[in-house]
Amino acid sequence: FFFSFLITMEPSAEATLRSLSSARAEASPKAMRVVYRNVRSPSEEEDDNSETAAPATAASAAAVTAAPSASSASSASLAAGAGAAAALLNPDAAGSSGATEIATNITSAASTQTLLTPTAARSLTEQSKEEGDGDDGDDGESSDAEEAGAAEGDGEEGDDEAYRKDSLVGLDLESLQSVFQTRCNTSPCEIVAQVQKYMLDKDRHMDVVQLIAQCAPADRFNNMLLRLNSKTLFANLKRRRKKKNKPLSDLLELLMARMKEMELLTKAHIAAGAAAALEEGARELVFAFITSEHFDRLHVMKHALDQGDQALCDLVSKVFSQDSADILSFLRQEADSFECSFGDRKRHLHVLSDIDDTFVHSGIGRGGPKYPNDTVMPGYHALLKELEAHAVFVTARPQFMASRTYRSMREKYNIKDAVVLSGQLRDSLLVPFRPDKANFLISKRKFARYQEYKVFFPECRFMWFGDSGQGDIEVGKLMLAEENTRCVGVYIQDVALPDGVTLATPLEKRQQYFREFGVYVADNYAEVAVQLYRTGHLNIQAMKNVVWHTARDLAAAQSNFTVREVGQARQAEVYRQIKRANKHLKDANMTPITAVF
Repeated sequence: FFFSFLITMEPSAEATLRSLSSARAEASPKAMRVVYRNVRSPSEEEDDNSETAAPATAASAAAVTAAPSASSASSASLAAGAGAAAALLNPDAAGSSGATEIATNITSAASTQTLLTPTAARSLTEQSKEEGDGDDGDDGESSDAEEAGAAEGDGEEGDDEAYRKDSLVGLDLESLQSVFQTRCNTSPCEIVAQVQKYMLDKDRHMDVVQLIAQCAPADRFNNMLLRLNSKTLFANLKRRRKKKNKPLSDLLELLMARMKEMELLTKAHIAAGAAAALEEGARELVFAFITSEHFDRLHVMKHALDQGDQALCDLVSKVFSQDSADILSFLRQEADSFECSFGDRKRHLHVLSDIDDTFVHSGIGRGGPKYPNDTVMPGYHALLKELEAHAVFVTARPQFMASRTYRSMREKYNIKDAVVLSGQLRDSLLVPFRPDKANFLISKRKFARYQEYKVFFPECRFMWFGDSGQGDIEVGKLMLAEENTRCVGVYIQDVALPDGVTLATPLEKRQQYFREFGVYVADNYAEVAVQLYRTGHLNIQAMKNVVWHTARDLAAAQSNFTVREVGQARQAEVYRQIKRANKHLKDANMTPITAVF
């Protein structure tokens, strides 16, 4: 509406704007030269405590309604015209920050060509008029959108013509004001609902792009994108069977153009969805989003992408195929800068963990009934929390079970910040027939997955949690034996024999593993916490918390033990670690741990 106001004031400005509009249409009829980024909504103005925001908004609104009578206030340029308009409508604000903000907004919009797309403008205007008359408004909006969709579905020439034919310059002031008011009153939730409806219809895909494009300012744009299921969005737009998928290419171009408006987690959300749905088609977007962050922000970005059933290493492999040298070079360079700046003081820790008999006693591992089935190992949650570690579950379960595995971790076992690295089915199929061969193949597969994973986190340290039943000791040996290893500890939960009472690894064998390979075999996570305190990875309060939570978790599970002797054996093992912990607490003049059984 600023542009239309100025057009009524200055013929030369109109000619300039029309020439810019024509040049833009000839050079690139792409849809998204998007919205009023620099115009703020009334709800935002109410939240703003500054004294200069209100005059600027009042001057902006008055400029629209007073434009027909303001032709005498002509100026030679857009910025000067905005200042003159503000001075005419509010003399006290002349030269103030309010008038300056108006001029800045207009000149910035002109330089970036951030216009609402014509089809969306017509649709929103019609909807607003019908709502003002008391009608439902859905039919008008639907018919306009269907006409736009029909024009856009005719091919590339029809799409380009639709963009060239329509222009905001042709809309009257009442229509432009209505568009602006409707945009301000449209919440991110309403836009998401419309997008989810339209993306299921291939004839409305261009409307999807326009709805996303018209969402502004940046906070609403981020809010809306985070509410969308990005994977479903890209997958639906990908369904178009044309050589040139215009809605999809326009959406990717829009997201690239507005990347600077996106928050870090928004970028990660969009990149993950694009990678899952488009694979190599998302290469440019994923590369741009990742390389736009640095230092700690890059680390957070990588962890946001490294979630669920799609690890960062798998995402990059899917998107970049065998050509991931550039992205790896960037990550290595950033890690070197990170180390030069922070050294070991901020090296983040990743705990790579097996699942069965390590995180949860599922009953499908090779060990005996050490705990009741589906029991999370006592103290596991507390230890992860105290280590402030990112959990990476490296499992022998095949890839087609990864999504189900992660869903059970999140919903059933309350693991939120984690990722699953899967194995291959053929390795596990040998377990009933040749268990030793199967364990050898599984351990090799897990170590290979660790090597794939660690190259994407060169700034991090790693710790391995496993069990003594399925090759995890061998994985730990390989990790610690690497040259310049970044593995700072291997901790193995000893499985039980078939009676459930006796543990599988005798004391002499445990001592040999630790002495020769650095692999620590433990009864439970209370013992792991005491050892981590002795090696400097936990402070004494953190050690105390883990030991106490281990005892509390075991007490909560006591009623589920079907064999009394098994439960008593687990209590005795925890009692031993409470005594060890209390010795350290006594030396530090701290309150000892009392049994909770």
